[in-house]
Amino acid sequence: EQETQKDKAIRNSILIASLMTSRKAYDEEKRILEDAMKNAPGDQGTTPGDIKLLQEQIFKLKHFGKSLQNIFIQIENNKKKLAQHCYEEVPVPVQRRETKQRWTNRRKRGFLIWTPLQEYGKIVWNILGFR
Repeated sequence: EQETQKDKAIRNSILIASLMTSRKAYDEEKRILEDAMKNAPGDQGTTPGDIKLLQEQIFKLKHFGKSLQNIFIQIENNKKKLAQHCYEEVPVPVQRRETKQRWTNRRKRGFLIWTPLQEYGKIVWNILGFR
């Protein structure tokens, strides 16, 4: 409507035509859906028994029934395997406290640092002539 109300100089007739065809297609689809919803019984739904019956009919097909049945069986087996792995308990890691350093460890580290200095001092004393 906005496009048709514009001045003829700036009106886009191609846009108007495409919008009108889109509107007609939309109205037709809407009418089809409304008719289908009116004619469909509201109480009737698909039950698990209906699905099982359709499945059995598919498995009885001449050319592809056996392969479809094998595929279905493989899918069901994989679901069972995956379900088994989903419920494994995972142990929670225990956090251990660091042990405190004891005096003996400190003394050993100090001794390890001091040992090269002692040897260096001995070399200096030997050079100087003190034995």
